[in-house]
Amino acid sequence: MKATRNLFHALIIWLALTVTGFDLHAGKEPLYEGLGSYSRNITTDSPEAQRYFDQGLAFVRDSFRKKILSAITVVRRFLEL
Repeated sequence: MKATRNLFHALIIWLALTVTGFDLHAGKEPLYEGLGSYSRNITTDSPEAQRYFDQGLAFVRDSFRKKILSAITVVRRFLEL
């Protein structure tokens, strides 16, 4: 279980660095409202860090959902042909 959690955290960090182009000095990313209530507790004393992490999860979840919906549409179209 701990290995899975560590892998999950590493994946999120890797994804965040990839999306930002590894530019660690980029401007501060805004915190958005209305991204859902999905949250996963991380070890931090910073409520802002927790919010950024949750926002990243929401972005990944939304991107994954869109890819799945797109794949379903493609398969349905394939089956129609």
